[in-house]
Amino acid sequence: MNIWLWVVVLGLAAWAAHWGADKLLTPLKMLRKQWGLTASAGVAFLALVNASPEVAMVFFVIKLF
Repeated sequence: MNIWLWVVVLGLAAWAAHWGADKLLTPLKMLRKQWGLTASAGVAFLALVNASPEVAMVFFVIKLF
């Protein structure tokens, strides 16, 4: 494959991640203020939300055994 194709694809992926983070910033700030979370707690909450499908799958598998 042409290396320039991958450079363009990676550039678009980086732009999309940056755009999505900007769109998510305002609701997360509002949520932090509403719940009174610190910045560190907000980051931990975001990590839990992102990992929730994997965590749910682990609990499901544990429940089976």
